[in-house]
Amino acid sequence: ISKGGIAMRIFSTLLGLALLSLSTLAAQPVQVKSVEGVWTATVPAVATGIGTNKIEWGNPVHHHLGKSSYEFSGSAPAPFNTSVNSLFLLGKFKHTNNPITGPSIESASLDVMTDLSIDGAMFNDVSLNFEFAHNETPNNGPHPADIVEFGALPVSQVLHVNNESYMIKVVGFINHNGWLNKLVTDEKSMNHAYIVAKIVTVPEPSTYLLLGSCLLLVALFKSRQRESAHTSA
Repeated sequence: ISKGGIAMRIFSTLLGLALLSLSTLAAQPVQVKSVEGVWTATVPAVATGIGTNKIEWGNPVHHHLGKSSYEFSGSAPAPFNTSVNSLFLLGKFKHTNNPITGPSIESASLDVMTDLSIDGAMFNDVSLNFEFAHNETPNNGPHPADIVEFGALPVSQVLHVNNESYMIKVVGFINHNGWLNKLVTDEKSMNHAYIVAKIVTVPEPSTYLLLGSCLLLVALFKSRQRESAHTSA
């Protein structure tokens, strides 16, 4: 066997080990058992419902419509199954824009807590912290739609399972209009967006070092091949 053939066999073996390790991580089963959210604060502090899944603010212009509000509804219970690196719905954010007077919020903070198991290991109250910026427009202005801007997409704390590490990563907000970075809600209307997340692996140094070594071997092997071809010529 030539030196080149031996090098390629070594490379193929190392690459196979690295990819096998990564595929094993991605195949780990996940069960989401519960998702709950509570609003923890607003700026300014004019909303009612802090500590619950729904906040309201403003003095209603039409009492039958009520106040404006934010509401979060978790996707579980009932429990559902997913897997590492698969997208799933974490919950639903709903904004109700009613004509109001008086002070309005400018921002709001939401804490979403998830109970889940990864490869049989149970984790409770895994936290994700969301920030929403709010633009309350005049009720009778030329553009009375209120605007909710979504802040940075959060990730959870690291979860350790059988010497591997994972976390929940929020991918984005979506509705019938596609992926969103803000929500525009007309006056006297309700609008919503679904929060999409996935369980991801935290990069493990040994696995990625092995994969990096394989790529380096490929570069060296190709370089040697070019040198050999140039010498022969």
